Amino acid sequence: MLALGIPRPQEESSEKKLLREWGPTILAVLVIYLMLNVVLPVVLSTKSPLMVVVSESMVPTLNVGDIIIVQGRDSYEIEDIVVYVTSLYQKPIVHRIIDTKNNGNFVTKGDNNSFPDPGTIAPREGVSLDDVQGKVVYVIPKLGFPKYLLSELFSG
Repeated sequence: MLALGIPRPQEESSEKKLLREWGPTILAVLVIYLMLNVVLPVVLSTKSPLMVVVSESMVPTLNVGDIIIVQGRDSYEIEDIVVYVTSLYQKPIVHRIIDTKNNGNFVTKGDNNSFPDPGTIAPREGVSLDDVQGKVVYVIPKLGFPKYLLSELFSG
């Protein structure tokens, strides 16, 4: 019924209503995804700029559940905490550079470990520059703990 010539509002379709309600959330998730997976890797010069610490090898400097922000570099120095992957251990390792070998490779060690990595999780000749994904440049304590718990739950 028309009252004073004003038309009755039309019912909004369910598709439009769904898009109006969820559109901003979907857009925000898409923007965050692009930032984390496209922009950050380019800006920080590494394919894995965000990681969650999953072992106690770097305690007390890094703890299980800490999120680390990693930046790729052209060179690294003794005392840098780096992330690397080798053929002996395919998961990323977060350890400190404690020395450089004659061949230019790095000797790394976890702060909480009693022995260096070469010959154990790293090759005897040390960690090459090509194996290093980047230097830890920032730590967000404990924020990654839920991801760590979920990965432990579903991997074991």
